[in-house]
Amino acid sequence: MVQILLLALAVGLSCVESSEINGDWNTIALSADNKEKIEEGGPLRVYFRQVDCNDDCSEITFRLYVKLSGECKESTVIASQRADGFYTVQFAGENTFSIVDKQEDLFTLYNTNVDENGLVTRGYAIIGKRDSLTPEETSHFEEANELKGIPKENIEYLAGTDDCPE
Repeated sequence: MVQILLLALAVGLSCVESSEINGDWNTIALSADNKEKIEEGGPLRVYFRQVDCNDDCSEITFRLYVKLSGECKESTVIASQRADGFYTVQFAGENTFSIVDKQEDLFTLYNTNVDENGLVTRGYAIIGKRDSLTPEETSHFEEANELKGIPKENIEYLAGTDDCPE
């Protein structure tokens, strides 16, 4: 599975159709090499609500919430696909990401964020139509993080932590 994730990272979203992405989604897990960015109150602790991409998925729109200082703030951001297949979007800095795995009810993003101070943070977001991962999916996710140098302690499983509006 880890090898599939890495291969998919190289390929990007080229084989994902808009009909597979469009719809209501929620954040299942986040990871980051700078854990404070995804901890409660962190600028990259995002709670996804809806994802839509245009026909060729050259643009993906994300509707999400971030909870800062105890207050949920809704944002809608549009990511644009570059010639190399990766996407860029402005959110808490400059983000470059790709979809590294896609299942019927789950997909995984690998993101690099450069904040306004130039701090680089790399990590994953698992977005799903369910609330949790199976034990096997959890194991694969932890292995993929380890390969990227992200320790298991830097993974946040978000089931039950999202109290922002629907």
